[in-house]
Order: sequence, then C-alpha cells, then structure tokens
Amino acid sequence: MEWLIAFIGLIVAVIFWRAAAVLLVLGLLFFGGDYLYDEYKKDERYENQNEFLLFQAEGQENRPGANSVWEVTESLAPAETIPYYKSAEVRSECGLCWLKVEKRWTGTELTAITCNGWREEAYNFRDWEDAIVKFDGEDPFKMDLKKFDNSEHVYIPRRQSFSDDDKYLKFIELLSSKKRVALGLTVGNYGLGKRFFFTFPLTNSGENIEKLGQPVL
Repeated sequence: MEWLIAFIGLIVAVIFWRAAAVLLVLGLLFFGGDYLYDEYKKDERYENQNEFLLFQAEGQENRPGANSVWEVTESLAPAETIPYYKSAEVRSECGLCWLKVEKRWTGTELTAITCNGWREEAYNFRDWEDAIVKFDGEDPFKMDLKKFDNSEHVYIPRRQSFSDDDKYLKFIELLSSKKRVALGLTVGNYGLGKRFFFTFPLTNSGENIEKLGQPVL
C-alpha cells in the first residue's frame, strides 16, 4: 500500500511540476512581450516626435531669433540674505530649445540644453554621443554631454573627459564673445538616432554670463 501511495504522489508531483513550468514559460512570454511592446511604442513615440521636431526645425536654422535675448535668473544660497545671479539663458532661433549657463553656489558650473516637444515631453538626447559645437568664424569641436538625474534633458559639464577645465572655459569665453552658436545633438534610442543642430543667438550674452556667481546689488 505504501508503494502505491508513493507512486501516486510521484505522478501528482510530476504533473504539477510540468504545469508550473508551463505557467512560468507563459508568464515570461507575456511579461517579456509586454516589455518589448512598451519599448517599441516608446521608440515609435520618439521617432514620431523627432519627425515633428524636424518639421518644425527645417528652414528655420538660419532664421534670426527676433526675441531671443539673454536673461539672468537669481537664487538665494542657504544662510544668505543677498541673492546671487545663478544662470543666464536664451531661447533657440527655432523656438524649440533653451541654452542655460549655470554657476551654482556649490561651485558647480554647467551649461544645460533643454528641448520640449509638441506634447511637452523632453527629447531623448543621447548623452553617450558628444555634442558638436560650432561658433561663427570658428572650427567645430566636440564636448561631453551628461543627463540630469531622472530626466531626458542634458548638459555640458565643466569637467570634460581627457581634458582639463580649459576646454569648458574656452567654450564659455566663445559663448560670451561670438554672435551665434550651433549645438549638434543626437536624438533617439539605439539605431533610431538622428543629429539635429540648434542655433542660439549670443547677443548680450557676455554681459549676462559675466554676472553669474556675483551678488545681486
């Protein structure tokens, strides 16, 4: 009798083990397929958004920005009573992006590039591809990009790979003295990337950038 009960128990275990394995495989297929579909829709959304960006930007890259002037913003450091000039920013000539030079009270210096799409979603810039920087009358050069935490927006950090601070300082110097700058950024995931150039006017940039980090008097 004992061997019969053991045999029946073994059969039941084998049946349930196979059923569990089948359920596990089906679960993996379901969740894996759902994940791949989400990634596909995400790439499709970015691709559609990129096409709309191209539609907006085409024919406008050389259009002077009528109202694109640099403005400064103020901030107040902890324990201080006098605000300081934290950032200077300007809108791109195509109207899609903002270029913001920051000098924070912590000593951090960076230049942010923010572009919001037609649904107010940030464009997915590739931070693993360098930005191409082109000033009027100057040869193009490359600069590192990084992404802000939990954001698709990117920035040019002061500390550049395989370089000292001179490269960023040279960038700021040109930003303060030239007439226009174009930034080439790659948008999209994986193989769907496309590089766009966004042009920013530099009228009155120098006088505003020079204020950064200084107290507001």
